[in-house]
Amino acid sequence: MQDSNTPDTKPQKSTKSQDLQAKDLGKVVAKGYKDAGLESRERYQSSAGEISRSMLESSPNGNGDITSILKILPNVQYDTRQNSSSTPGEINPANISISGGLYYQNNFQIDGFNMNNDLDPAAGSYGNYNPVATTALPGQSQGLNIDTALLESISVQDSNVSAAYSGFTGGVIEAKTKRARKKFGANISYQISQGNANPKNFSLTNYHIYGGANGDGLNNFLAADATGGHPQFVKHSIRASLESKITQKLGIVASFTTTQSFIPLNSGSSSYLAATLDEKRKTQKRQNYNYFLKASYDITDNLTLEASYAYAPTYSNYFIRNTKNSSFDMLSGGHQAGLKALWKNRAGFLVAQSNINYMDSSRINSEVNYLGWRASEEKNWTNNLQSGTVSEGGYGNVDTKQINLNVKIAQDFETLSLKVWENRFSIGLDSGYVNAYYERMEDMLFGGTAWLAPLSAGQTCLSGDISCSASKVYYSNGNWANNNGQYAYRLSYYKAGKISLDSLNFGSWIEDDMRFDLHKAGEINARVGLRLDFDTYMSKATLSPRFSLNYVLPWSKWGRGRDFATQLTFGVSRYYGRNLFAYRLMEERSSLQYSLARSDATKSWQHDIMANEANKKANCYNQSDCFSQNKNDTNFKKMRVPYSNELMGGIVQHLYALQISAKYIYRGGRDEIRRMCQAPDGSISSYNCASNVAGLTSDLRYVYTNEGRSDTDVISLAVQNHKSLDFGGVRNHILFAFDWSNVRRNYEDYTSSITEGELANEWIYYGGQVIQYANRPATNFTRPYTIRLNTTTSFLIGKFKWLWNNFFRVRSSYNAMASIGERTQRFTEIKAQYPQITAAFEKYRVPASFNWDMRVGFEVGVWKSNTLYANLDIINVLDNQNLMIASATYTNSAGLTAVPVYELGRQFWVQVGYKF
Repeated sequence: MQDSNTPDTKPQKSTKSQDLQAKDLGKVVAKGYKDAGLESRERYQSSAGEISRSMLESSPNGNGDITSILKILPNVQYDTRQNSSSTPGEINPANISISGGLYYQNNFQIDGFNMNNDLDPAAGSYGNYNPVATTALPGQSQGLNIDTALLESISVQDSNVSAAYSGFTGGVIEAKTKRARKKFGANISYQISQGNANPKNFSLTNYHIYGGANGDGLNNFLAADATGGHPQFVKHSIRASLESKITQKLGIVASFTTTQSFIPLNSGSSSYLAATLDEKRKTQKRQNYNYFLKASYDITDNLTLEASYAYAPTYSNYFIRNTKNSSFDMLSGGHQAGLKALWKNRAGFLVAQSNINYMDSSRINSEVNYLGWRASEEKNWTNNLQSGTVSEGGYGNVDTKQINLNVKIAQDFETLSLKVWENRFSIGLDSGYVNAYYERMEDMLFGGTAWLAPLSAGQTCLSGDISCSASKVYYSNGNWANNNGQYAYRLSYYKAGKISLDSLNFGSWIEDDMRFDLHKAGEINARVGLRLDFDTYMSKATLSPRFSLNYVLPWSKWGRGRDFATQLTFGVSRYYGRNLFAYRLMEERSSLQYSLARSDATKSWQHDIMANEANKKANCYNQSDCFSQNKNDTNFKKMRVPYSNELMGGIVQHLYALQISAKYIYRGGRDEIRRMCQAPDGSISSYNCASNVAGLTSDLRYVYTNEGRSDTDVISLAVQNHKSLDFGGVRNHILFAFDWSNVRRNYEDYTSSITEGELANEWIYYGGQVIQYANRPATNFTRPYTIRLNTTTSFLIGKFKWLWNNFFRVRSSYNAMASIGERTQRFTEIKAQYPQITAAFEKYRVPASFNWDMRVGFEVGVWKSNTLYANLDIINVLDNQNLMIASATYTNSAGLTAVPVYELGRQFWVQVGYKF
């Protein structure tokens, strides 16, 4: 328990009541000064919730990332594969869906500055995540992994969003950092959790691992290597901050936080471990750092300058299984520097800001080449000398960056009053420049053990040929008898190269927020906005109308009637999303790869093979002394910008200390981006577009199209007390939230390949129904309904202030889709009954889940304003075995089956801290 927001005051006699009032229990509405945006969000029900500093400090939040704390809010859906019991050592922020939008179409902001990573966010999702790949690099939609310890508040907008915002078809997540409030203050804390899946060992974390068909699931998990799971881990979080109100005009906040996870793993398979003389255990690391500095200066009473700098890198260390010297780091996050001026002028209030972002999704500290060998006197890190093989190296360093420079200015004009009609105009302009690129830093050679040949007697290696070893190979059968070493006669060659794009973007908006005073008939508020955007990336201009209407019923203004105030809300809006840079950066990437072949070790790859243009072939797989360049498997073309049309209606009802809000949201997503494998005649091919077989696949190309679409219905309900509920010296805050979602989407993300049947929106069979492709349910972020209850209680026992927070969440069951193969008897039977279908799926029911998370904390004054505090977090208090996803299949022999994967069991976090 901690409260870092209490400003300095003159010493005075304290009472229990005053002590308790110093602690805001965390009503999900930000405290302090009210910005105009907050007032507007409340009026038009734009927000799913606003999480105050006190709520952030009162809630258990595991890794401390922004998106994980949002689970207390309605209309926030999580990846069904998030929080896996198999990988509890990860610290990346969770992917979320808001109002049915895709997780990479949210707009993340910190202090009004965008921090979206559009390099390749789907590569970082749970279904696509593969850090050990030659070319693909995992990404994160949230560009900077900011720890909530830096924040003053977080707000989520899920409907009726102002025209001042753009670049989303999901929601807007705004994080505001702290401002200096004390003459001088400091806060430092340490937090730890760990886990060990071996039931014989001590563990703060309970694992739920599927036993497998033969009951050997746990043993296999304990022997995990590389990315197969985390049977052991330990996490440390250190948070330290300083703040100083140096003068009445100047305040500075400095902060450092780090969360680090260490994951010991086997270095390879059981057969590899039995033979290797190299390391048998390696420790992977996940390390997130936040360095933050912010200064605010009140030049005059009407003009304030704010400057901030954040450096938030995340290093994720991996290794390639069964391979020596294979460690590498994935680098994400980066820098953000911003400058903001706030000026109260004669016309109203102006905000001018500029920022620069420098974000990474790169592979660093990797060996440049990957080579396989037979065991020899030199390649000797195996005890299986006669038939053993070894591998060494890595896949090279790849740099992927996004550099943004943005400028924005917004003017809110003074209210214009005309009797019963008030107008408040707002206008704004923004512009930006982005440079994004993918660069392989060095030439890389990839050689496998299947591409080795012996050096004959008298032969030796060319100087500098790293794919040749003049060391006797122990294997001596066949043509390896009396060998003089070994060399690679075939290699894959990844050429150093860079693919980049530059884009300029421009935006402008105008908005009129009107108020009509109907006297005894109540009050009407209407906000009409229009936004225009253009960028040179897609060379498209988009126009986004926004309309919101609010009616305050008559009794809401009466004396006692304010306790029963009622408002009705309606809105119609269009939101345009972002076209990701991955679409362009995938073009030409595959053509950096070459296939090389030579007849003997006397031929130099560089001078004898590739230097001779006559050796270039369309495909040299079955030839010698040749090279071939891989095809460019992706054709980029400019597309339309994806958009979503919204219709919403809502009600807010006050009942004494309670506030009840409910709303319905419809989102219709159109022109959304997905991928297809296209033949030269424009038709869709079912072959693998990445392959390069002459006459079959060599002319096929991936293209991105606007064929994606979605439809979403959301109903949400939230009940909370806007005043604390005090009983016998105990203060309470309660938040109850319910949401129901129905999402239909004809694809999963932009990496999903479209088929002819999907393009034609043909009929499919799904669990007893015949529906069109476009109406099939979404396959992720799909819990139909969620019930949440968050309670926060604060009380005094002697000198100790105690806090008790409980978070209960019930997530409904849902259906996973199991494909029925066309060659199964079941498909034949369905096709006979429904001849119009082109595909068939069965439903696999994933059961409902229940979680109870808890924080118990205390703080106690030890000397003057010095305070010691401690928190115990318990995640999944009841240790429920919640099924998170099932890989469902249908076969003739087994029928409908699934391999279950479970969420994490009970987990303890312990935190201690000191502040003044």
